Formats: sequence, structure tokens, C-alpha cells
Amino acid sequence: MDFCPPGGESWRDMGERIASVVESLRDGGSKRAILVSHGAPIRFGIAQLMDASGQNWGSFQAQFDNASVSLLRYDAGAWEAVFTNYLPYLNARQKTS
Repeated sequence: MDFCPPGGESWRDMGERIASVVESLRDGGSKRAILVSHGAPIRFGIAQLMDASGQNWGSFQAQFDNASVSLLRYDAGAWEAVFTNYLPYLNARQKTS
């Protein structure tokens, strides 16, 4: 959790960084946001938005492949996952290649 590779950040540091982004989404009143990131930060952020425990985010059961798209909607005071790990555009491209 606290190991930090040279030039990188620890899991704890990443969690704190993403938690601040999630807080700004919750408190900012924005109607739309696009977030682009690697799998671990996206997984952590979605887990936080869905009220999963920050201590247990690794147990959040969702797959996030490279270049996948996930859509969350904020409605009636809560976030809901409309879809996660959307990849059909990659599959269609692979079929024609």
C-alpha cells in the first residue's frame, strides 16, 4: 500500500489523489464530466462514487479493460453505473482488420 516505485506513486497516494477528484465531482455540481485514466484509478474512482469503501476498493467487482468506456449517471443524490467496460467499437475494428 505504501510502496512507491521510483518516479511513481504508492497505492495510498493514488487513492488520495483520486479521492480528491471524486470529492470535487460530488461537490462541484457539474452535470457532465469525462475522465480518462488507467484501470486502477478508474476502478478506484468508480468504487468511490458508488460508495464502496475506500479501504476495500480492490474488491469492487468490475472489469476495466484498456480503452474501455464506462458511463455513470448522477440522479436523486446517488451515482449509478449505466454500463462499465464498454468495448464494442474495438471488437468491430478487430473484425475488419
